Amino acid sequence: MRPYQWLLAEQAFEVLENLPKQHRRAFVTQFDLLARNPFRKPDLVCDTPDGGEFCVMNGPRGTIIYSVDHAVRQIHVLNIEPYR
Repeated sequence: MRPYQWLLAEQAFEVLENLPKQHRRAFVTQFDLLARNPFRKPDLVCDTPDGGEFCVMNGPRGTIIYSVDHAVRQIHVLNIEPYR
């Protein structure tokens, strides 16, 4: 199966660009893993008021908040929260 494409929301990009290089790489690795396995079970799934959902995944460097659009094969990274 061809991997999905991942896209960063502006908020996620701003957090990512201000992280040390090693931490950025760890997040990008997590994004790539999600793209290769978009059906992986997230740590948490939350419903939105408009009927959508977003997922939460805890990784080695922080938490990734994302949604998956299977119709267009994309992972939308909405935000990242690095561990302190």
